[in-house]
Amino acid sequence: MKKIVKSYLIFIDNYESLMREKYNIEKNISLWGTAQQNIFDKQGVINNYKYSYHGAGCRLEKDTIICEYDSAPLNEFNVKFTLDKFLEYIETHPAFKEMGLNKDNVRIELYKLVNDNIISLYDFSKDFDIKTYPMAKYLELFQAKL
Repeated sequence: MKKIVKSYLIFIDNYESLMREKYNIEKNISLWGTAQQNIFDKQGVINNYKYSYHGAGCRLEKDTIICEYDSAPLNEFNVKFTLDKFLEYIETHPAFKEMGLNKDNVRIELYKLVNDNIISLYDFSKDFDIKTYPMAKYLELFQAKL
């Protein structure tokens, strides 16, 4: 599951890096907040990533992969995801969809990552959160835990 979570984060980071470069947005500034300020269109395409900002999050599509995440500044975690959003990523990703993972398997594996202090869990919403901000720092920490 660590490999899939890391892939999910890298997918998001690759998209966000493209947007930051194109629109000259610093790393410490939220893309979600920038979209809300109409600095760029809330829907569009960049380097084969189709993006759509909505509510508290963003939906990405690239090739067959669908990646949805929340990034509104509700807390110090910059990437938030529900079990269903994460499962959709797995089910649409060519490297993971044939693994036969179902909602129960994924939930159990994510709780193991919570217990290992790799991700955290909102008690009030049952959403899983990536534990560290910013993304680059998180990826460093995640690599250290592998």
